[in-house]
Amino acid sequence: MQFILARYSELLVVPHLANIKRAHISGLFFGYSTSIRFIFIAFVFYVAAVFIQRYNLNSQSVFTGCYVVFVGAIGSGVSISQMPSVSKAKQAARTVFGIIEEPS
Repeated sequence: MQFILARYSELLVVPHLANIKRAHISGLFFGYSTSIRFIFIAFVFYVAAVFIQRYNLNSQSVFTGCYVVFVGAIGSGVSISQMPSVSKAKQAARTVFGIIEEPS
């Protein structure tokens, strides 16, 4: 029994190392995507501050515009993330309606 467990443990070393590498790559990309989001927010607030200072604009109006930009960015991100689901749903609908319209 010990031989089987030792052999199984040896066979798990390579997949384990591959999964560690994959986890590090996933963590790197997650950190990158999160940092880009916060850099975008910082950039929008910087531009808003420049507009307020340079053009003597009402800060409430400028930050309302910032809010609109944030909500628009979130909405576009959500809609883009749903694109693969929409294409899969259309393909499934074509298959179902093809079966229904098939002459019997």
